[in-house]
Amino acid sequence: MPEDPEALVDVVRFSRDPQERKAALSKLVSLGMAERLDQAPAQAPSSGPPAAGSIQPVAKKGRGYLWLLVPGVILFVWGMGRVSQDLRHRSSGTAARQATLAVVEQNLRAAQLIADGESLARSGEIDLALARYREARELYPGVAISARSWNTLCWWGSLYGYASEVMYVCEFGVAMAPEDGGIRDSRGLARALTGDVDGAIQDFQFFVEWVGGDSGRQAQVDRRRGWIAYLKIDVNPFDAQTLEELKHE
Repeated sequence: MPEDPEALVDVVRFSRDPQERKAALSKLVSLGMAERLDQAPAQAPSSGPPAAGSIQPVAKKGRGYLWLLVPGVILFVWGMGRVSQDLRHRSSGTAARQATLAVVEQNLRAAQLIADGESLARSGEIDLALARYREARELYPGVAISARSWNTLCWWGSLYGYASEVMYVCEFGVAMAPEDGGIRDSRGLARALTGDVDGAIQDFQFFVEWVGGDSGRQAQVDRRRGWIAYLKIDVNPFDAQTLEELKHE
């Protein structure tokens, strides 16, 4: 029996004699060299077909490398989890950005409709102006129209003879900014033109007190005080000439 471990390994792997293989294996164990059998086998010498009834050794498949495979699998699973998590976050972020862009786009479209409505109101096309405001509210119900925009439609609508049609607009403006004297002044004009004398006096008086001692607006204050005086004696101060002058105030 050879003493060389490599030779013993070859006997265990390739010998056709079961007893010889068994003896070689025992020798390897006694020498502490049994792990040599886990190494890749050399090419077996070919000397014809195996003997009948002989047992062919089965080459073991690199069990020594399993310790590398397990961490690799763990790392792969962890990496795939991170990728999946990142994709979910990206998807969520994309959806949020798309929702934000949609809101911004709606705000811009509504703002354009209102801007068109204000321009039409100043030029006297009140029916079209009202239609623009209505379209903005119906298409984009979540978009708020500012008190200033309501005031514009209220004032110009009244000056062009649509006081009754824009009265609800005036009320919207006052409801949004009840302490704004300019909006109260516009509603006062609409009230006076629709026969609500007491309401008009209250609104014009509010405007006078709101302006206070602002010398730059003294002419406006004096004019409102004159309107109040006329209204108190049931005289309508808003003739065609006055309304035309107010378009340039």
